[in-house]
Amino acid sequence: MAFPFFSKPSRRTGPWLLALALGCGASSEGDDVPPGTDPEVPRFAILTTVFGADFMSRTSFIAFADDLGTGEIDLRNAIEISGPAALWAIEGTEEFYISSSESVSLRKYRFVDGEPVEVDALGFLAEGITSLFGELMLFDGPDRAFFIELNSAQALELDLAQFEIVRSIDLSDWLDDSQPTFAAFNRASARGDGELVGTITGLDLVQETVSDKSQIVIFDLETGDFELLPSPCGGIGSPVRAENGDLFFSGDPYVAAVHAIDDSRSPAPCLVRLPAGSRVPMLASANLNELTGAPSGGLIPSGPNSAFIRVLDTATFPPTPESTAAQLFGVPFWQTWEIDLNDPGPATLVERQPALLAGGITWFEAGDAVYENVSASDFSTTTLYQTNAPEGPTPGAVIPGVPFSIVSLR
Repeated sequence: MAFPFFSKPSRRTGPWLLALALGCGASSEGDDVPPGTDPEVPRFAILTTVFGADFMSRTSFIAFADDLGTGEIDLRNAIEISGPAALWAIEGTEEFYISSSESVSLRKYRFVDGEPVEVDALGFLAEGITSLFGELMLFDGPDRAFFIELNSAQALELDLAQFEIVRSIDLSDWLDDSQPTFAAFNRASARGDGELVGTITGLDLVQETVSDKSQIVIFDLETGDFELLPSPCGGIGSPVRAENGDLFFSGDPYVAAVHAIDDSRSPAPCLVRLPAGSRVPMLASANLNELTGAPSGGLIPSGPNSAFIRVLDTATFPPTPESTAAQLFGVPFWQTWEIDLNDPGPATLVERQPALLAGGITWFEAGDAVYENVSASDFSTTTLYQTNAPEGPTPGAVIPGVPFSIVSLR
């Protein structure tokens, strides 16, 4: 599954499974405090979801913090939103945006005297959007953005200063005709000349199938034009960037889980490289499983040219024909291995605590730090672990529920 951009399904989707929702790869921006910003404005806004006892009901909260590396983040001063929501922001503007599934709207917030205040709202029903699920918001500076909504197959260009819709762009070419479509972008996808690079993948969560075809999309933020590049393998998600600017995409643990149960329903999880400045994707590894000897997938930055991947501990939890992909994806029996992005040969098992995690991967960037979600088994709390710390994955702040987005405000 910044900035952040989420990887979520759109069009013809079935019920969103909790374990699958935890697999959204995402990122957020954050750097040192720029001069002239208001010190009363918190550095980070965090969207976290608290689930009901049956995991079907959920409440979203926007919490605030100045430090993600330590302590506990509480919800006493958080903004409460009924149902699913998404959070967006551009660092340095001290403003943020919340899209709400229940109200089918986008709301703009600004800090006034140190408190978040809603200053504008924009509804989408008149645009033929009757529900929000998997929406994306791509920014072109502080006054212009594109709201991507694949259920209606359109991108709405937004004037953020006037808070109005400028035009609609048809995205029908993004859709997979055979199954629901996922789109994924994140901070790592930004390239020179105002381009964002993302992926489009067909995936059916109900039938548990993954298309053997994916596309890499290059979105031009100045014009709203896009270019679609065929990926050399299917099932890929949002990218990780190497030090030289190359982008790497992989199949995630859900792809690995489906393939482990029935390889006719999913391609093997693979690794794709898009060299910096290039429009020619290259196959870096046709099968991540061959690098570990077990079902493998997903990328989390761990260093300038390395990434962690999840590997199912099959000795503890062997997949069987009776297993479901959602079950395999959600069980806390996945190890952390590390690969060299520039030379993706055999991966190395990482000695860390916790040693075993669920397959779902959610990660965020905050300045030079990269954090991943490590949630309690009942999803009541989540610990943020810094994955690129010199000493290895290191526990940081604890927050109620499951964070799905972290953005920098200043």
